[in-house]
Amino acid sequence: MIERPDNFKLYVVGDYDDSGPSNMAFNKAAFNGTAWAWDTQNLAYETGASHGIEDAASLAWDPVKSLVVVADRVSGENKYSVFTLNNLDSKNHIDTPTFPASTLNYGSIAVNATSGDYYLFTINGGTDEGTGSVAYSKSPSGSSSWNSPLTTIDSGTDNRGLSLRRTGGDPTIDLLYENEGTVPATIRMARVSAGFLTPALVADFAVTPTTPNPGQLATFTAAVSGGVTPYTYAWNFGDGNVGSGPSPTHTYLITGTYNVRLNVTDNMGTKATVQHGMVASSVSFQFAEAGDWDSNSHTTANWQSISTSGVNFTLAIGDLLYNLPTTQQQQQSWCNSFKTSTPGGNVEILIGNHETFEDNMTSGGGSINKFILYCPFTLGSYTGTYGFQYYFDYPAVAPLARFIMIDPAVWMGNTTGTRVMYGNGSPAQQWVAAQINNARAIGIPWIIVATHKVCFSAGVESCETGNNFTNFLMNMNVDLVLQGHDHDYQRSQQLTCVTAETYRPECVGNDGSSGLYQKGDGTLFLITGTGGGLLDHINATDGDYGYFASLNATTYGYAKISVTANSLQGQFIPTSGGSFKDAWAISSSNSAPVWLASSLKTSNLSGRTLTLTWTPALDIDQVSSYNLYANGSLLTTLDGTDTSFNVTGLTPLAHYVFKVQAGNTAGLWTANGPSTTAFMHLKADVNLDCKVDIIDLVLVAISFGARTGSPGYKPEADVNSDGVIDIIDLVTVASTFGQIC
Repeated sequence: MIERPDNFKLYVVGDYDDSGPSNMAFNKAAFNGTAWAWDTQNLAYETGASHGIEDAASLAWDPVKSLVVVADRVSGENKYSVFTLNNLDSKNHIDTPTFPASTLNYGSIAVNATSGDYYLFTINGGTDEGTGSVAYSKSPSGSSSWNSPLTTIDSGTDNRGLSLRRTGGDPTIDLLYENEGTVPATIRMARVSAGFLTPALVADFAVTPTTPNPGQLATFTAAVSGGVTPYTYAWNFGDGNVGSGPSPTHTYLITGTYNVRLNVTDNMGTKATVQHGMVASSVSFQFAEAGDWDSNSHTTANWQSISTSGVNFTLAIGDLLYNLPTTQQQQQSWCNSFKTSTPGGNVEILIGNHETFEDNMTSGGGSINKFILYCPFTLGSYTGTYGFQYYFDYPAVAPLARFIMIDPAVWMGNTTGTRVMYGNGSPAQQWVAAQINNARAIGIPWIIVATHKVCFSAGVESCETGNNFTNFLMNMNVDLVLQGHDHDYQRSQQLTCVTAETYRPECVGNDGSSGLYQKGDGTLFLITGTGGGLLDHINATDGDYGYFASLNATTYGYAKISVTANSLQGQFIPTSGGSFKDAWAISSSNSAPVWLASSLKTSNLSGRTLTLTWTPALDIDQVSSYNLYANGSLLTTLDGTDTSFNVTGLTPLAHYVFKVQAGNTAGLWTANGPSTTAFMHLKADVNLDCKVDIIDLVLVAISFGARTGSPGYKPEADVNSDGVIDIIDLVTVASTFGQIC
């Protein structure tokens, strides 16, 4: 709607919704001093018009030529019907050409009050109603000539909606639009003034490190574009402190979650604001997880191992029992036994198919409602429906991870039609998206999703959760997805997309061959269906086999995962059936190196010297240095390519604890490097008098033939520590006869 300032006529134009005809409706009214007099409406004033709010008609006043200008997208085309109306309501078309674009949305017309130039602004979206870049075409002096191709104002692809504003007689036109690239979304502004374009003022910032420890200096770096320089910067660090400048530093004193806000003002007074949540924490925690448990010797072996693992809690990812029938007492006993074996009794559960009518009446299981009763949530507060669809943050203060526990493809009744669907556009998928977006908005570093069922697997199970939902998790940049259902262990590559049963190498962000992944390179899927249920098998010819970096179906065990602000570090802990092990880590760009399956060993030991050898640490960029320590004191600093060192000058008959730590080019060092102990003595010095002589030969001879556990066995006489004192030990003493420390 617009009112003409020359004769005060009121014009109303509008398109139909998606179910109506492709017409533009029109009516006008004049004011007679006491009331408005409406003309007869014309429901087909223009034909071929588009539908919907994203293609609504736009009107503007041309003060240079005293015309009303109307723009409306032509249905199904990337062109606009543009026409003018004079004071006699005569219509003159000056339509645009067809623009080379994807899908034009939210077209809005504006007029430069001085030059009379027309500007058609639009969102060049990927789809109808979708987000896209902000672009415009100009018609000099409001002629039928339009600039093509479109000129881009904001190349970001997350923009939606347009609102235009002229300020009085100033020839300035301001554009307001929403950018959905951040959570919460931001409102951006661009300006057209005196015939030239000022790009939108856009602000963002980064923090290094992304999750600083309390007391650690953090650097905040602004990233600003557009507007008119110079800029001024106003920071609010969320703890009552403020700062200025493009790259201030700040130290948080206590662990907490903080909302950091940056306000940028350009030289024209235009403002842009961006806010991100962040966590300051030096806390770390560990949890165990697996699915498909049952109640047998393998289950018990897992529980016994978890009891001494030091984890803070355990996640049971569905299929808790397989008994048929399953009594209430069995479910209660299962929960009690599991909780007794988990530190603090913290067992948190998720539904599987054997806790529902899908399987519990045919192939065994139990009632999820009974398991919820006897294995209640123990970690404080959660949101949602425990056991089915819920999330919790851990730790409760300054959380490092959000755990989203969900039930895609699980039956809620006794037919396949009762499955919980998480497909595109479903309320369940929208619920998951809301929890992920919220976690990011408040600065939680890690997003972990758990589902019992799978979509892609090299085991026996097929795609039940769906390609769309699986790809949705990757599109939402979930860090880690925990799953069960397949009775085996499978660690995926870091993936950005997937098609079940069809390996697509272009979907691989990191192949995981080294075990080290970089945060943001894709989503890691971890199937750990090894809680105790009968193991299945891995199929090397399966179409999904190529998606995985590590697989095994011979060993029962569980995953133990350590969480810090800057890394997730996991390992498969074998407990029975086999000895398979696995280790991996996801590290952020500002994290220290990691040790996977690390070891530090001694060799060539004498009274005063030995050789240390260690497995190399891994780093996203480069391990630049190693520090070696003896009894807590720094021995030496070595190059990052070294993996051994000869230590000299040690004290004979002294005990040492050696440790190695790794550092990178950013100056970040590990704190959990491997260690080993050594007692500095000559290998054949049986009586520990710092010399190999006749007494040592006699001591070996006296115990000759003795084995471990027998009355005459002396460990110190078993020089090569093979469990039997024999000719090899005598030869070893003889060959080093006369050596002294």
